[in-house]
Amino acid sequence: MPSSEHVNRKAPPQPVLTGRRLRLRSTSDAEIEFVVDLERHVDNVDYIEQWSPADHRHCMQTADCTHWIIEEMRSGDPVGFVVLEGHCDPNDALLLRRLVIARKGRGFGKEAVTLLTRYCFEVLAFHRLWLTVLKGNEPARRLYRRLGFVTEGVSRDSVKEDDHYLSMYVMSMLAPEYPDSQASREAHWRENAGQPAAQDTGREHS
Repeated sequence: MPSSEHVNRKAPPQPVLTGRRLRLRSTSDAEIEFVVDLERHVDNVDYIEQWSPADHRHCMQTADCTHWIIEEMRSGDPVGFVVLEGHCDPNDALLLRRLVIARKGRGFGKEAVTLLTRYCFEVLAFHRLWLTVLKGNEPARRLYRRLGFVTEGVSRDSVKEDDHYLSMYVMSMLAPEYPDSQASREAHWRENAGQPAAQDTGREHS
């Protein structure tokens, strides 16, 4: 479930984030079915903590949490969703709770993370953006490392699933590290302009 609200910081209004091909906007109640179906898809179910429709609606109504649809601008189709937590965190730490992509292999995950890091550090002026990745989900871990996130360690047996426990990598980016990661991404895009996007799995953290 989404974390409880903090009182130390007032969350700003949720903006629309626009990139080269994608737009991130607020999730509507009518899109909850799309979100839940995407979580339960065979490509994602082993990597994503499963929320009920009520859990997603709770996030949408909580000041500390924002819920986003990832939309392809050219077609207008939803291609994924994002959940951020920690907007009211007094420690200036924003949690990328989950990022799930429907159309994999097109670089949508990379572009979405780029928009979210820009939002965290340039708009919110937070100090830390962090996330967790299921141990064994190496494609997602490699994606975040390429985008400038640092592996801090492993949270051992921190998630219970049925009769066993799962360990999670903890990864983060700090505000002083953001300019270097941004410059690296832009150089990569310039070098690869016109070439097919590198594979991304969309199999993200929980």
